[in-house]
Amino acid sequence: MPAWKVPKIWEGGECWIIGGGPSVTKQFNVPDDIVQKVLLKELPPSAYSPYLTPIHDKHVIGVNAAFLIGDWIDMVFFGDKGWFIANRKQLAKFPGLKVTCHPKFKSQEFAPERIKYLQRDRERGKGISPNKGKVCWNGNSGAAAISVAANAGAKRIILLGFDMKLNENNKQHWHGLYGTAHRKKIEPKKLPFARHLHGFPMIARDAKERDIEIINACPDSAIDVFPRRSVCKILGAKRITKGFVVPLATQLGKRFNWLNKIIRERKYKIGAEVGSHTGTTTKSLLGHNYDLHLYAVDLWGPVPDEVGGGTQYKGYDFKKNKRRFNEVIGPFLDRITVLKGLSWEMANEVEDETLDFVFLDADHEYESVIKDIRAWTPKLKSNGTLCGHDSNFEGVKKAIDELIPNWIDTKVEHVWECKKEDVKL
Repeated sequence: MPAWKVPKIWEGGECWIIGGGPSVTKQFNVPDDIVQKVLLKELPPSAYSPYLTPIHDKHVIGVNAAFLIGDWIDMVFFGDKGWFIANRKQLAKFPGLKVTCHPKFKSQEFAPERIKYLQRDRERGKGISPNKGKVCWNGNSGAAAISVAANAGAKRIILLGFDMKLNENNKQHWHGLYGTAHRKKIEPKKLPFARHLHGFPMIARDAKERDIEIINACPDSAIDVFPRRSVCKILGAKRITKGFVVPLATQLGKRFNWLNKIIRERKYKIGAEVGSHTGTTTKSLLGHNYDLHLYAVDLWGPVPDEVGGGTQYKGYDFKKNKRRFNEVIGPFLDRITVLKGLSWEMANEVEDETLDFVFLDADHEYESVIKDIRAWTPKLKSNGTLCGHDSNFEGVKKAIDELIPNWIDTKVEHVWECKKEDVKL
């Protein structure tokens, strides 16, 4: 199986990497009774998921067992074949990316399981590999995952559960899935921390050279080469009895975070983005939802005068926008259908009742929005979601008030939504 090359799916963004250290539950204020039940395997790791809600809309890599916390995690990274065999059935159900650097996965035997293989960068050894097809192993999966995040384009990397030490209860992990979980005493010479720590100074060096900020979200971590901050401070959150209260702007995020959330929660598999522009939302939707097929629709040119002339697009460099869009969608060509033309006419290229959702963000003139709603609503399945951007624009609001009297304001960047059945055609 050929080595994978990490695409720039998180270019310029932030990535959280969840390791195995027990500080994860403490940082998210998970109640002790929940933690104990997970450690005793009376509850699954997904019991932690509600407490990690503030990072559900972030780019997240789960190292080893962390993928079991929730399918909102974008990627699982592992480096141990034995661990894979033990978790094979559960990994098969995981919808996100599955990435490894174990050499056994070069074999075609694992191709049907959609596992991406990255070589270990033996020439560089420690640090962050500059090669998109490789990782620096650094002695452990968590440190190796930093190469993946960096080569995916992240400029800010948050390390969760990178304790590299036992906690006050003599626990090594936040779960009870490994043999060490219930040992009353672990001999220091059997602990892996000393060899795990060797690579971090080189990681810090390479991150500085690449202008990548790495923050350790375990204030008591044995890793001393990155700034340490609590999750509360990183999120700008206020700790409450259970979990966090996050300021509204952080909690809601941008429109593509809202879209990613509904795609996950409603288990959508196919949709249309009408008005793709430079591909910012396109990249986010395809980068976060690995089994999503998306129709990306745009004219990438002047809007005809008979529908208002697209006044908000005057002066746009359409060729430049299309070039940027083409660059962005490179990693996702097997899951995207690009339709170039007038948005309401491009609806004719899609069969009726085939889409889970349609997001309208094309021309905002009243005449154009009316045409888009009428053209794209029939493409939705029963109970499918019609939604769009900029309800604060006069033309948009007039159109949705007319055709969708009961439209819902999501309170996220003027995004509106409704069900197919709410539209008066």
